[in-house]
Amino acid sequence: MKRIQTVHIFLKFLFFTSLLALASCSSKQDSHEFKAECTDLSVPFKGKILIAGSGVNLPLFRKIAQKYQDLTGELVIIPSSIGSTGAIKALADNTIHIGLSSRPLKSNEKQYGIEARLLAYAPMVAASNISLKKEHFSMDMLCDIYSGKKEVWSDGSLVIPVFRENGDSGFSVIQKKAPLLHKAIKEGVVRGVGKFCYTEEEVSDYLSKVPGSIGIMDPATLLLEDIKLNKYALYSNLERKKPLFRPLYILTRQANNKAVSGFVDFCFSAEIKSFIKKTGYRIYGDKP
Repeated sequence: MKRIQTVHIFLKFLFFTSLLALASCSSKQDSHEFKAECTDLSVPFKGKILIAGSGVNLPLFRKIAQKYQDLTGELVIIPSSIGSTGAIKALADNTIHIGLSSRPLKSNEKQYGIEARLLAYAPMVAASNISLKKEHFSMDMLCDIYSGKKEVWSDGSLVIPVFRENGDSGFSVIQKKAPLLHKAIKEGVVRGVGKFCYTEEEVSDYLSKVPGSIGIMDPATLLLEDIKLNKYALYSNLERKKPLFRPLYILTRQANNKAVSGFVDFCFSAEIKSFIKKTGYRIYGDKP
C-alpha cells in the first residue's frame, strides 16, 4: 500500500513539474523524443495528455503517442512503468488521463467509474541474452530452467532465469494457461535461483546485459526498441500449441474530456490497428 501511495505522489509531482517545465520552453524534445510546443497552463489538460501504466504496453504506446503528436501537436507524456494496478489507482485519483493495463479490471476496481477497452493482445516469449547459442527449446526445458533443475547451458555458461513478482500480468497468464510452468516458477522462487526484476524495462535491460540470462517478455517490445535477444515461443500446456498472450486495455474515466477521447479514438483507428498488427500484437477480435 505504501509503495502505491508513493507512486501516486511521484506521479502528481512528475505531472505538474513536467507542465511547469514546458511553460518555460518554446520548443524542445522530451525524454522520448517527442517534439512539442508549450501550451497555456491556465487551461486544464489542453494539449497535454498524461498516460501511465503497465510496462509491457509502454513501448507500443510511445510509438502511437509520437504519431498522434505529429498529427495533432498535442503533447503526450508517458513516464516509466507504474504497473496495471498503479494505473487503475492513479486514474481513480484523477492523477493521470489514460491508464494502460495488461489485465482486466477486478471486481473491486469497477467502483472507480473506469472504462476498460480491450485494444489488442501482446504475445509472450521466452527471451535469452544474445551471447547464447540458440538452443533447441521446449516448454519442458523452460520448466527445468525456472525450477532450478537446469543450471548450465550447452556451452557451459550459467543459466540465470529472470523472475517477476506474483502480481505481474504475465505471471497471471502463465498461472491460468501454463500451470506446469507456473509450478516450476514457484519451485524456483522457493529455491532462490535466478534474478528478480519488477518492471518490463528492467527485464529487457537485464537480459540485454547479462550473459546466460533468460526471461519472459513481449517480442513487440524487442522489435519497437530494437533490443537484440534470442526468442522462443511460449505455449499453453492446456491447449495444444496455443501461444500465450496477455491483453492490452486502455483505461479512461467514464466522464473524460475531448483531448482524451481524441487520443483513444486514434488508438482504435484503422491506421493504428494496422500499425499494431505489424509489431506482432493481435487486434481484439482476432482470436489469439
